[in-house]
Amino acid sequence: MADEVSIEELRANLDAIMRRVYGGEEIAVVSDGRVVAELKPPPPQTWVPKERYLPLVENRPVDPELFKLLAELEPEGTDDQGERLKRFYGEDL
Repeated sequence: MADEVSIEELRANLDAIMRRVYGGEEIAVVSDGRVVAELKPPPPQTWVPKERYLPLVENRPVDPELFKLLAELEPEGTDDQGERLKRFYGEDL
Protein backbone atom coordinates (compact mmCIF):
# COMPACT_ATOMS: atom_id res chain seq x y z
CA MET A 1 0.00 0.00 0.00
CA ALA A 2 1.21 3.49 -0.82
CA ASP A 3 2.24 5.90 1.90
CA GLU A 4 -0.25 8.70 2.47
CA VAL A 5 0.47 12.40 2.84
CA SER A 6 -1.91 15.29 3.34
CA ILE A 7 -2.12 18.18 0.92
CA GLU A 8 -0.53 20.39 3.55
CA GLU A 9 2.35 17.96 4.04
CA LEU A 10 2.80 17.75 0.27
CA ARG A 11 3.02 21.54 0.01
CA ALA A 12 5.47 21.80 2.89
CA ASN A 13 7.72 18.95 1.72
CA LEU A 14 7.25 18.82 -2.03
CA ASP A 15 10.95 18.39 -2.83
CA ALA A 16 11.45 15.49 -0.44
CA ILE A 17 8.23 13.77 -1.48
CA MET A 18 9.03 14.08 -5.18
CA ARG A 19 12.49 12.60 -4.54
CA ARG A 20 10.77 9.63 -2.92
CA VAL A 21 8.49 9.22 -5.95
CA TYR A 22 11.48 9.55 -8.26
CA GLY A 23 13.10 6.79 -6.21
CA GLY A 24 10.22 4.45 -7.00
CA GLU A 25 7.73 5.00 -4.17
CA GLU A 26 4.02 5.48 -4.69
CA ILE A 27 2.39 8.11 -2.48
CA ALA A 28 -1.31 8.82 -2.04
CA VAL A 29 -2.35 12.42 -1.36
CA VAL A 30 -5.30 12.59 1.02
CA SER A 31 -7.77 15.29 1.95
CA ASP A 32 -10.44 14.83 4.60
CA GLY A 33 -9.48 11.17 4.88
CA ARG A 34 -9.92 10.27 1.21
CA VAL A 35 -7.39 9.85 -1.56
CA VAL A 36 -7.50 12.76 -4.00
CA ALA A 37 -4.35 11.96 -6.00
CA GLU A 38 -1.73 9.31 -6.42
CA LEU A 39 1.89 10.11 -7.10
CA LYS A 40 3.88 7.37 -8.78
CA PRO A 41 6.92 7.12 -10.97
CA PRO A 42 6.29 7.11 -14.73
CA PRO A 43 6.40 3.76 -16.50
CA PRO A 44 9.77 2.77 -17.92
CA GLN A 45 10.55 4.35 -21.27
CA THR A 46 10.25 2.02 -24.20
CA TRP A 47 12.40 3.87 -26.69
CA VAL A 48 15.03 2.49 -28.98
CA PRO A 49 18.41 4.19 -29.02
CA LYS A 50 19.15 6.06 -32.24
CA GLU A 51 22.15 3.80 -32.87
CA ARG A 52 19.83 0.76 -33.12
CA TYR A 53 16.92 2.45 -34.88
CA LEU A 54 18.67 4.33 -37.69
CA PRO A 55 20.28 1.30 -39.35
CA LEU A 56 16.84 -0.33 -39.52
CA VAL A 57 15.16 2.54 -41.37
CA GLU A 58 17.91 4.63 -42.93
CA ASN A 59 18.05 2.92 -46.32
CA ARG A 60 14.41 1.89 -46.58
CA PRO A 61 12.45 3.42 -49.44
CA VAL A 62 9.82 5.99 -48.57
CA ASP A 63 6.41 5.97 -50.24
CA PRO A 64 6.80 8.63 -52.99
CA GLU A 65 3.15 9.67 -52.58
CA LEU A 66 3.77 10.45 -48.93
CA PHE A 67 6.80 12.52 -49.88
CA LYS A 68 4.69 14.51 -52.37
CA LEU A 69 2.03 15.15 -49.73
CA LEU A 70 4.61 16.30 -47.21
CA ALA A 71 6.24 18.55 -49.81
CA GLU A 72 2.86 20.20 -50.45
CA LEU A 73 2.30 20.74 -46.75
CA GLU A 74 5.77 22.12 -46.07
CA PRO A 75 7.40 23.19 -49.38
CA GLU A 76 10.61 24.35 -47.73
CA GLY A 77 10.99 21.15 -45.70
CA THR A 78 11.87 20.94 -42.06
CA ASP A 79 15.35 19.46 -42.24
CA ASP A 80 17.78 17.83 -44.61
CA GLN A 81 15.57 14.72 -44.95
CA GLY A 82 13.79 16.39 -47.86
CA GLU A 83 17.04 16.80 -49.74
CA ARG A 84 18.00 13.18 -49.08
CA LEU A 85 14.63 12.00 -50.37
CA LYS A 86 14.92 14.17 -53.49
CA ARG A 87 18.33 12.65 -54.22
CA PHE A 88 16.95 9.17 -53.63
CA TYR A 89 13.82 9.60 -55.76
CA GLY A 90 14.98 12.31 -58.13
CA GLU A 91 13.94 15.93 -58.45
CA ASP A 92 10.73 15.11 -60.33
CA LEU A 93 8.82 14.12 -57.18
